[in-house]
Amino acid sequence: MSVNNCPLQLELIALDSLICPGTCTQLIARVTGGTGPGTYTYAWSAGASGGGDTVTVCPSATTAYTVTVDDAGPALAASASITIQTYNPPVAQADFSTCRNVGPYTLTATPAGGTWEGVGISNANNGTFEPWAGGGNSRYATYIDPNGCKDSVYVTILPIWAGPGEASCPAAAPFQVAQPTPNGGTWSGPNVDAAGLFAPIVTGK
Repeated sequence: MSVNNCPLQLELIALDSLICPGTCTQLIARVTGGTGPGTYTYAWSAGASGGGDTVTVCPSATTAYTVTVDDAGPALAASASITIQTYNPPVAQADFSTCRNVGPYTLTATPAGGTWEGVGISNANNGTFEPWAGGGNSRYATYIDPNGCKDSVYVTILPIWAGPGEASCPAAAPFQVAQPTPNGGTWSGPNVDAAGLFAPIVTGK
C-alpha cells in the first residue's frame, strides 16, 4: 500500500499576462511538496519554448497554457493553467508607392492616439511622412499604439532620373532630351514641350 501524503503544491504565474500579439512573456511554475526540489519534471502545453520551471511564450492571440508537474515520489501529479491575453493589434494603412519628390503624406492607423517612427517621419504625433528624407530610399514607417503594440506601412519610393545633363548652342535646332527613367512621363519648363523636345531659343534677340 502507498499513501500520497506529500501533495504537490503548484502555482503558475506570468511575468506579463496582457501583451501585444506576437511579443513574448515568461511563465514560471512554482512548486513545493512532493519529494522536494530536484525531483520535479515539467510537461508544458504546445507553444511554450524552453523547459524546466520557466518557459517563454509568444502568442499571436489570447491563449491558455498548462503545465503538469510530477516528482519521483508517491504524490499525484499537479497541473495548473494560465491565460495570456493579447491586446487588439493596431492596423496601419495599406502599403503604397510614391515618388520621392511628392508629398508630404499624413499616414493613418487605428486605434488613434499612438505615434509614428521611422526615416521620413517629421511629425510623430500626426504621422507626417516626407518621402525625400533619408536619401529617398524605400522604407517602413511604424505605428506604435497607446498600448505599445506596432504595425508598419511599407513605402516604395519609385526611382526617377531625368537623364544626363546636355548642352547646346543658342538658336541650334530643337532636339529630344535624353530618355528619362522611367518612361511615359511629361516634361515642363522653358523651351521644352511635354514630350521632351527642347528648343534652344535665344530670347530677347
